[in-house]
Amino acid sequence: MKLNNIFATALMLGSMAAASAPATAQEADPWMHLYYKNTNGLLSFPMEEILQIGADSEEGNVIVTHADKGDIVLPMGNVLKWSIGANVPRLDITTDSYIYEVTSKTDYVSGKLKVSGHGLFEDLDDITVLLRGRGNSTWSWPKKAYRMKFESKQKLCGFKKAKNYVLLANYMDRSLMRNFAAYKFGELIEQPWINHIQPVDVYLNGGYKGSYMLTEKVGINAGSVDLSTEDEAMAALYELDTNTADYDEHPFTSTSYSLPVRIKDPDVPEDYTMAANWVQTRKNWFNAMETAVKNGGDEMWDYVDLESLVRYVMCFNIACNQELNHPKSVYLYTVNGGKFEFGPIWDFDWAYGFDPMYTKTDDSGDWGWGGGWGTTYPSYENPLLGTGDNEGHGGEFFLAMCRTERFLTRYAEVWNDFYTNHIDEFWAAFEEYAETIEPTSAADKVILTYSSTYHEYLTTPEALREWLQNRFEYINNPDNNYGLWQ
Repeated sequence: MKLNNIFATALMLGSMAAASAPATAQEADPWMHLYYKNTNGLLSFPMEEILQIGADSEEGNVIVTHADKGDIVLPMGNVLKWSIGANVPRLDITTDSYIYEVTSKTDYVSGKLKVSGHGLFEDLDDITVLLRGRGNSTWSWPKKAYRMKFESKQKLCGFKKAKNYVLLANYMDRSLMRNFAAYKFGELIEQPWINHIQPVDVYLNGGYKGSYMLTEKVGINAGSVDLSTEDEAMAALYELDTNTADYDEHPFTSTSYSLPVRIKDPDVPEDYTMAANWVQTRKNWFNAMETAVKNGGDEMWDYVDLESLVRYVMCFNIACNQELNHPKSVYLYTVNGGKFEFGPIWDFDWAYGFDPMYTKTDDSGDWGWGGGWGTTYPSYENPLLGTGDNEGHGGEFFLAMCRTERFLTRYAEVWNDFYTNHIDEFWAAFEEYAETIEPTSAADKVILTYSSTYHEYLTTPEALREWLQNRFEYINNPDNNYGLWQ
């Protein structure tokens, strides 16, 4: 066997990778990731398990000698590339009774969780966990999202201790980068209560379920909107969402814009009379704010926190996330009927021009919902907000605030600060995350099939990067109303 010089250096590079890995909770364990042409197109092993990497020039094979698996032989022409670096954490969930897949969004299954941090984070073992499905339109896709609930607060992958976590499937986002880009942008412009995210590989009862994004459950809690105990008792977290709401979320339709509102947090008092008063009080808070917005004038800013609104809308705008118009997954909260603050931001897989149903409705140039599946994807030059038939009047509500002089002045200041001082930091983080998820993204694509052409939209970090670069340039022109409306 003649040793190929490129592969011969792999073991040495592996030891160097550990020293140069970014410092997180711990130092990353070096892994080898080898990409090849096959139905299983990826091999990933800890470098400590690899005894030798070589090439047989006569047979035309690459040979990886694994401590337990022996020689793994691949035709040289099938080897696309290899890399040495970290590997994302692995989450193994073993249910008490065997299941292949979670089938309910309401009923939990019990089991145990094991976390392999791969040197990046603390290893955890044998943690009791409850698991159920989650999501609305995404629940119909083959790759399911999950909610994990623990008996006591747990610290997973460097997050704040919490009882509830979410595993986002991102099935519609084959780049696995859309949520990250929005959250990183929000972090750089100092939008309050940005979710943390960590890519992980998820296994259910030994079967690989794919690459997931571990994040906090949105709510009034230590892992999300982290209020004081006193403020939490007097707060209300609202979600604007046209999807069917649970009775426990006390859904109602607002008085001025007919917005679909639900009260997400905190829990209502157990006493029936107290609970009824509690709910009605919080409905009144919301309707008073909305009425002030509808009436216009400076009075609305007595009810709406300008700083959080500016940054919240900006996060949606850079992604051209049309969910403000429906609306769906739009969060805002208040404490004791004080000013409403917008956030946390959530759910950006259906963004970046992804939605094929958002089209021009007539020759007037107005944008709205229509055209049906299979129409042209919106471009990076589409406005964020519209006033067409949008199932919930969210566009009208936000436009009433965004078209004011006070909003636009502050919006321009925050945007210019990002574009001047933080855009390079954004792109550096973007590239680092893309490199981090490359192996887990490759493994994810091996097990998934896609039945619709719109799953082919912005499938790579490179395509998403180009779209964002164009979107930034479009927004950076005040003549375009910063991309907010046409």
